[in-house]
Amino acid sequence: MYFQGCAGAILVYDLTRIPTIQEIKAKWIEDFREHATTGASFILIGNKKDLGEIRNVSTEEGLALAKEIKAAAFLETSAKTGENVDSAFGNLVKQILTSIGQKI
Repeated sequence: MYFQGCAGAILVYDLTRIPTIQEIKAKWIEDFREHATTGASFILIGNKKDLGEIRNVSTEEGLALAKEIKAAAFLETSAKTGENVDSAFGNLVKQILTSIGQKI
């Protein structure tokens, strides 16, 4: 239901909680592919970058998953500090516009 008719999505996991990255692969990517519009774009985000001292998911693990699931992009963000948040949304918008043939 979350993805029905969408042209793009941001799949987010928590850098401090290993099960959240596992759920991207086990559940969320499958739901996205099943319900999103054909050709829809998605990016993968590792959030809570500001909590580096309790981080449990490495950048390399995030990059590997992004490659495996064929995400259009991968970023690490911090909703608390705002780091890379604008970049994430801007990146997704560019991916969507490109996929529908709009020049950027």
